[in-house]
Amino acid sequence: MKIKKKIKHKSKWKVCDEIWSQVVRQRAEYESEYSGKPYDKENGIYLCAHHLIGKPNYRMRYELLNGFCLTLGEHKWIAHHEGRVAAFKEVVKSVRGDDIFEILDEMYRLSKTGKTDLTLIKLYLEGELK
Repeated sequence: MKIKKKIKHKSKWKVCDEIWSQVVRQRAEYESEYSGKPYDKENGIYLCAHHLIGKPNYRMRYELLNGFCLTLGEHKWIAHHEGRVAAFKEVVKSVRGDDIFEILDEMYRLSKTGKTDLTLIKLYLEGELK
């Protein structure tokens, strides 16, 4: 019985990840928030959603303010490149405001209490996608 619960739980988690990513890209109007490059399948420009402060729990994992739209190359070579993270954070601040990381840190601090219902998160994200 526990195995079925884990599979069901994991499938909800994957569905929520995909919807969250879609909402982040949609809110960015299908352009990189870093460079302004638009999604262009023909030229190999694909977009992904990046978690600004990671995803330590479900509340922060699916917090839309914690998402930033990037091209795949920017995600790998800028957002996750150890030598470029500081410059990337400055770009994020210029796009989202100087206090974005303080806001996210406070949200994380507050998100540590209580349980999170993935079914409710899924409903919330689906509403945001429309």
